Amino acid sequence: MTLEVIGAGFPRTGTMSLKTALERLDFAPCGHMSGLFRAPSRSDAWLDAWERTLRGESVDWPVVIRDDRAAVDAPVCVFWRELATAYPEAKVILSVRDPEQWYESARQTVWLSSGTSIDLRQFERYPLRMQRNIMRVVEMVRTIFWDGALGGRFDDREQAIAIYEAHNAVVRAALPPERLLVWDVAQGWQPLCDYLGVSVPDEPFPQVNDREAFLARLDRV
Repeated sequence: MTLEVIGAGFPRTGTMSLKTALERLDFAPCGHMSGLFRAPSRSDAWLDAWERTLRGESVDWPVVIRDDRAAVDAPVCVFWRELATAYPEAKVILSVRDPEQWYESARQTVWLSSGTSIDLRQFERYPLRMQRNIMRVVEMVRTIFWDGALGGRFDDREQAIAIYEAHNAVVRAALPPERLLVWDVAQGWQPLCDYLGVSVPDEPFPQVNDREAFLARLDRV
């Protein structure tokens, strides 16, 4: 099995809906940050990939990706270029949304669960081992995404939005049109299925993981 779809979009750009849609289209399993809380050991592989990338060393991507046929959200979006090179047949999807909406959504969700503003008391009700597993994922996301991709500047709204827009611009410029779909979750099935060469399912597009759903899921980690 090989990676067939790479998500280059930042968290809170419809990545959970995209994951759900890709799995419905048989690109399963699809990796997503949420899944790492159930398999925290994978965080170590991502951290190793980050450190090797910073040192200019090669990464054994099949070890990191495992059996995922698709992968979206963080930390995948940080490694989109490396993954696109390692898997030259894979298609890349850049999920996007209005920059101001992206920032506000991220600030009220993933920033609370994995950024430097995280309130660790929310995990005190869990057994110690589970708390440690959660923190493995949190530290990985903080290192690679918040401090890495966002340069530790998420608290600066203007700077964070500038980084978000620059990331999207770089992805758009780096890949040929036949290998990149720039996609807004509001567009639903049609452009996604056209790009992937599959039929449109006879069902509504999965609009999941809005702000309320995210916070409710965090409470069930």
